[in-house]
Amino acid sequence: MVRHYIRKTERCMYPDGYILKAVKKVVAEKQKVCDVSKATSIPKRSILRYVKNFLAAGIQDEAEATTSIGGYQKPRKLSTLHSEAG
Repeated sequence: MVRHYIRKTERCMYPDGYILKAVKKVVAEKQKVCDVSKATSIPKRSILRYVKNFLAAGIQDEAEATTSIGGYQKPRKLSTLHSEAG
C-alpha cells in the first residue's frame, strides 16, 4: 500500500494566482466563461466550479481567495482532548 502519493505529471497545475485572475475576469469584468477558458486554457467546468466557490465564500482579499476557492486541504487532525481522555 502506498503511503505517500507523488504526482508524476504537471497536468492541471497552474501558477499561483492564475486561477484567481480567471475567476476575477468572469466575476468582476463580466466576461464569458467560454472566452476566459479559451484565453487561459483552463477547462470551462473548472472555471465554473472556482467561480461558484468564490461567490459562495464571499471573498474580499486575495490571500483568503487562494486557499478557499480550490486546491486540496491537508487532513484534519484529531483534537488533543480526545487523545488525552483515552
